[in-house]
Amino acid sequence: MFRTLLISLFITSTALADIINVPDARKEAESHFVGSTAACCYDSGGSCIDFPIEGGQYLCEELLLGVWLGEGTTCADTGCDVGACCISGDPYCINFISEFDCEDMSGKFSGALTSCDGDCDSGACCVDGNYCDYPVSQIECDGVGGEYFGPDTTCDDAPWCVTYYGVCCYGSSCEEEAEHDYCENTGGSFWGYNTCEEVDDLDKCTSAFGACCFDGTMCDNDIEDTQCALYNGTFYGSGSTCAVDAPDCLFPGGACCFDGTHCVDEADVLDCISQGGTFYGQKTTCDTDATDCFAKECVGDINEDNVVDISDLLNIIDQWGLTDSPADVNDDGIVDVLDLLIVIGNWGPCE
Repeated sequence: MFRTLLISLFITSTALADIINVPDARKEAESHFVGSTAACCYDSGGSCIDFPIEGGQYLCEELLLGVWLGEGTTCADTGCDVGACCISGDPYCINFISEFDCEDMSGKFSGALTSCDGDCDSGACCVDGNYCDYPVSQIECDGVGGEYFGPDTTCDDAPWCVTYYGVCCYGSSCEEEAEHDYCENTGGSFWGYNTCEEVDDLDKCTSAFGACCFDGTMCDNDIEDTQCALYNGTFYGSGSTCAVDAPDCLFPGGACCFDGTHCVDEADVLDCISQGGTFYGQKTTCDTDATDCFAKECVGDINEDNVVDISDLLNIIDQWGLTDSPADVNDDGIVDVLDLLIVIGNWGPCE
């Protein structure tokens, strides 16, 4: 059903039928669609195309997974940087206006290509687990990596979102009034006490030395546990040694793929990466784990950007009726409807 509709839209449309017969498809499209098109933003707003009103919204949203801006909009005049504007103190929202126009109306811009459908709801937002702010829209909260608690919530709904201070143990040293996140991010062990004397397990504030594995490629003995943690290493315990306790630290060889053309077994991880290869992991093999190493043909990808999309479709239209053309996907000697159907049938990223 989907393919039938696409074929109907592209072949029976008078505007597109005319475009097929001219060499410059893009310019001719503009002359045919003036007054009867609307802008479609796709690729997360990175690209825009004017589609005919009739059937255009379906093509935009279903084929390109884009955002349909509606009648009266054009890529040239509107662009893809418009979005929802939440008007402070009023229970309404305006769709698809620029950030400048939104701020001029004393509104809050929710972001490019946002819509009034839920994007103007605001509530509590917890950032880094210790700072709460409200009212904040979900778009704004997500933008700073926060946790959104839902519409109409306040910081009272997030009592745990506070900054904690206490004792931080760094092996042989102890620090008081340390902030929780800072303590753990610097390799310390956080304790919820006011003074170091209150720590009931002093072993937690005593240095341990042993084997530490760094990045799975290097193991060192007699490393302090907190230093090992500080550099994202794996500590094997007090008194441990690399030879006895960390035999799994060093990566054995594995499959390494070069340029999508050949694969090598039992390759060293550092050698593989330094030579521009893709390492599949320790103990992997080319036959079982690197089956995607070799480049596969991507039928319909005329411009060879590893995805079959609107650019390839426009290539077909631009080269319509020509012979000896890269747009002749099925190599039957002419660019025609059969090539167009192949592109539509293989739509999407190449696998």
